[in-house]
Amino acid sequence: MKLTDKQQRVLDAEGNCLVLGGPGAGKTTISIMKAAAFVAAELKPEQHVLFLSFARATVSRVSEGIARDLKASKAVSSRIEVDTYHSFFWRILKGHGYLLNLPHSLELLLPADVAGVLSELRTTTDQSRDDGLLELTDEEKSVLEAVAFESGKIGFDLFAPLLADLLSKFPTIGDLVANRYPLIILDEFQDTSEEQWKIVKQLGSKSRCLALADPDQRIFDFIATNPERPNQFVEHFEAEEVDLGGYSHRNLHTDITLFGDDVLRGEFSQIAYEGVRLVGYHRIEARAHATLFSEVMQARKRAIVASGEAWSVAVLVPTKPLTKKMSDLFTQGLGKLPAIPHTAVIERDAAILSAHCIGNLLEKQSATENFERFVLQVASFYRGRSGSSPAKGHLKTANSFVADLQKRHNLRAEGKDLPANSKVKKMEQVYDEVLALTFTGDPLHDWVMVRSVLEKGCCVQLRDIAEEARNLRFLDRGKQLRFVLSEDWDGTAAYPSASDLTKEAFVQEHFATAGKPESGVVIMNLHKAKGKQFDETILFEDMPIIARGKGIVRNSGRFVRANEADDKLAQYRKNFRMAVTRSKYRTTVLTPNQDKCILINDLM
Repeated sequence: MKLTDKQQRVLDAEGNCLVLGGPGAGKTTISIMKAAAFVAAELKPEQHVLFLSFARATVSRVSEGIARDLKASKAVSSRIEVDTYHSFFWRILKGHGYLLNLPHSLELLLPADVAGVLSELRTTTDQSRDDGLLELTDEEKSVLEAVAFESGKIGFDLFAPLLADLLSKFPTIGDLVANRYPLIILDEFQDTSEEQWKIVKQLGSKSRCLALADPDQRIFDFIATNPERPNQFVEHFEAEEVDLGGYSHRNLHTDITLFGDDVLRGEFSQIAYEGVRLVGYHRIEARAHATLFSEVMQARKRAIVASGEAWSVAVLVPTKPLTKKMSDLFTQGLGKLPAIPHTAVIERDAAILSAHCIGNLLEKQSATENFERFVLQVASFYRGRSGSSPAKGHLKTANSFVADLQKRHNLRAEGKDLPANSKVKKMEQVYDEVLALTFTGDPLHDWVMVRSVLEKGCCVQLRDIAEEARNLRFLDRGKQLRFVLSEDWDGTAAYPSASDLTKEAFVQEHFATAGKPESGVVIMNLHKAKGKQFDETILFEDMPIIARGKGIVRNSGRFVRANEADDKLAQYRKNFRMAVTRSKYRTTVLTPNQDKCILINDLM
């Protein structure tokens, strides 16, 4: 690879360095080359270079890039560790968190479980966000801190605050990190929160830091990020700054990056852009969806020709509900148009909590206390199933389970029982039906048997769990779950540790860094696409509602909320620019003819 003068400056930089550049500008590539050169020239035998990123997709892509592109020996490439910020923070907390008086044994509190813990509190506050991303309030943080220090269960949102506190009070831990990692590469540095910036300052006082940033991709403004973060890095560390510019290696022979940059500026420099297609669709929903199907199938054909078996087409939508809606549509097909095989990056909370419930049932424990444990697990499902925006009806249902359970306990002490129409009584009937099943030792077969009992049982609430469990196919944990449950099979009747193993499978998923890259047709919301790349991307926003006699009623499923300019328009431009620049060959934007997206209306 022939280096530009600016890339060579990065390689030659001796101290801390900030590398700026747009999507595909080569920040990651040059940082890997820097890491390899550092390994060869300066590392002691026990030392490594650490590469940190927020997105597991980026971590996976960087790992593949090291293996595929780095012209270095295995001895060199094996000494470049690639990890997520969360995983790295967790490793330090698990080893040294006891110094803060945390319990010696720490466990991860999954986001789905965090949602359950905070559900009561969140029903009293406005949690409405189309993208689903949320920063903790001080009150919520206090609740989670109490859980952490009492039970040792820690949610992701506490990783950075706790680690910043740990490094501040015990600076020798920073020495240990520096001894292991004398060079730390910080990807997506523009998205670091205040607490994460504190950690970087503490680690950077002992290790050399190479920060990679694109200020125009700072799409998480509401999570305490700061537009001055790159400048703060340069000032604090007296770092050299190298700007690679907006030149893109990702979509080299197209105008995709130029189009994204022009959207960001709000001023178009061309009438048309090579590799970018803007399509208006009809206001009738069936015709709009037919347009989407047609565009996806054409993109699929082109991508297969361009990339063979490794082809990828992303359908990017503004909101989580629209992700699910489009996935259901692709699964069912549309009239004479066949179903489109795909994967979908959907909401995880309800599916994961449903898996916890089924894992509990696979243990087939018949004692009263085990049934009570199952009811509490179902209550947790209802508290956490809606994530950071809990529904009051779900919370009411969860609380009714707990109340009925206490009532059941009191009645049994008197030799009585709950009435037949009680929710918990119906739940117990279904529970007994599961106990009567004869398992085979094949985890997939037995899992489906349990789910089928829930689907057909008399308890409506358990049917909800069975329905959400079907979404587990999107989470790609099936193979791992089958493996660990096969090992747990007792040889005759049940899976004694299924509940813990099911939970552990999803904990491991959150820290996994070797995931396979997206391939085929993938549906996700815009924020989930950050750090990824595809052969083609198709951006699709929801249509306006045409009310007879009242004109257009604008909804929230748009690239710009309600398709109206407000004080958040600059942030919507950043989100849109990030999404359109994910593609290598072509980007297609689908917007309603009758109410075109205001970001691109001037071009249509």
